[in-house]
Order: sequence, then C-alpha cells, then structure tokens
Amino acid sequence: MGIINWKILNSREIKDVKKKLIVWLGELPDLNYGFLLNEKNKIYLVSRDIAEVDLSSLRLDRIGLYFAELMESGEIRLSVEGSQLVGPFAKQGIYDLNEEQLRTYFIGRDLIVTEALENQFYLLRYGKDFLGSAKYKNGKLLNFFPKIHRTEELLC
Repeated sequence: MGIINWKILNSREIKDVKKKLIVWLGELPDLNYGFLLNEKNKIYLVSRDIAEVDLSSLRLDRIGLYFAELMESGEIRLSVEGSQLVGPFAKQGIYDLNEEQLRTYFIGRDLIVTEALENQFYLLRYGKDFLGSAKYKNGKLLNFFPKIHRTEELLC
C-alpha cells in the first residue's frame, strides 16, 4: 500500500463542511476535532493536537475516526460512525427504516421507496440507531453500507 497524502483542513474548510451538514441535518453536535482529508476525499476526525505532528514523515493509510466522504457533487456522505455521532442531533434529513427495510439494507441491497423524497442523502435510522447514509435517486435509497459489515443475521 502506498503513502496516502493527508491534508489538515483549516478553520474555513471545517466551517464549510459543518455548514453543509447543518443545511442537510438542521443541527450538529459540537464537532471540536481536527478534520483530516485524504486523497480519496474521505474526512477523518482526530484530536486537534494533530497540527503538531508532521504527517508528511509518517506512512499512514488511516488515522482517527472515518467520519464522511466529500462527493464530487459537493455533497457529504456520512459514514456509519459519522451518522452515529451526528444523527442524534439531526432535526431533518432522516429516513426511518422498518424491519424489512433494515434486513434489505444489511444484506447490501438498495431500498425501494414509495414516498416522494428529494434527491439528496438521508441518514438511515432504525429505532434509535443510526446506520449510515444513503442517497435517494430514482425511487431508491442507494446502499453504501460497507461490505465488511453486511449480514443476513440480525438481532432485532
């Protein structure tokens, strides 16, 4: 595996990310972290003390908590962990799953949706649990659930 280049986001860039999340979700917790962006446009949350570390001298492919991905469209797709961190504070942009949809989601299939939704990302929630985010497009919520977490065995 090659060296991944990391960029520490400055305060203006962090504000831009937070602003997009507030427009999408309505409210956020205090995200008092350093934000690192890798060359795959993935955002990781780390201690603010990361500014004291010379990242160029380290061979890292991951550091911190994988929070989100900046999509080419400019949208932000929260990871499972990112949705669990931010979701309990969200006031909008949430899609509640029933048990059948939960099972479909956990095996990696897109969810057919009969409701009229806007073409945007939604946080997926089952009960009080946040499971990640999915993009609504053409009557479906597109599944981004990581393959490593997929399963047919659920404890509901």
